[in-house]
Amino acid sequence: MASPIGARGEETELRRRRTLISQVLVAGLVSVAYSVPIGTVQEAMKHTVSIRTVGLFVVYAITVLRFFIGNVLHLESAELTRRGGERKWFFDLTFIVSEFIVLIFMGDVASLTRNGEQTLTFFDLLFGLCIVDMAWLGSMYGLDFLGKWTPREGHEPGRVRRLQISLTGPFKRDRRQFYRGWFLMNAGMALGLWAFGFLGHLTNQPPTWKLWVLLIATVVVSAFDVCVLNYNMAERKLDESATEAA
Repeated sequence: MASPIGARGEETELRRRRTLISQVLVAGLVSVAYSVPIGTVQEAMKHTVSIRTVGLFVVYAITVLRFFIGNVLHLESAELTRRGGERKWFFDLTFIVSEFIVLIFMGDVASLTRNGEQTLTFFDLLFGLCIVDMAWLGSMYGLDFLGKWTPREGHEPGRVRRLQISLTGPFKRDRRQFYRGWFLMNAGMALGLWAFGFLGHLTNQPPTWKLWVLLIATVVVSAFDVCVLNYNMAERKLDESATEAA
């Protein structure tokens, strides 16, 4: 019979290795993503520094940071690092790598001058990034609902949980509602890009006011994303600590 201490040590080592792989991989992808637009931005800033020359780079930098923080914290969650979470960990990692590939291509066109030369513009790629993230979140929501990977947290058969209407309430206990919030943020961003005419080959450069709208929307979405994510992670750690103590 295996010793409980030995089994716990193996579990800890498994979590450590999986966390290390996730951190190194995501950190490497972020390093590449931030290095790609350097030449593009330097060329755009030769004559002046304004929202029209650095605006897309600021949007890009904030977006990369948003996905970096979210993905790292997600990959370190207990449901992915514990024994038995290998399939879900690899499934999520595949989507994360796909998102960073899109981000790397976005970095190469992070200026208005470069967008006029490309078939796929910065805005098209940002739209595609939202779609990839929505596909990932939708699949997590569906798989979690069907119980393909792990049992739902707090699920009690025969009990109908009351829908919470508060801003943070839906993200507090039911992670499927947390996925839904992320999904809606990306859907809103994608819809905004379409509604403001950013998509498609740009024969004319977008006006300055549209760039300001995009920049402000990016800051608001990213701030909300990171704040809600951190809140959710804190709640999960408290739940895990209470479970271990029991």
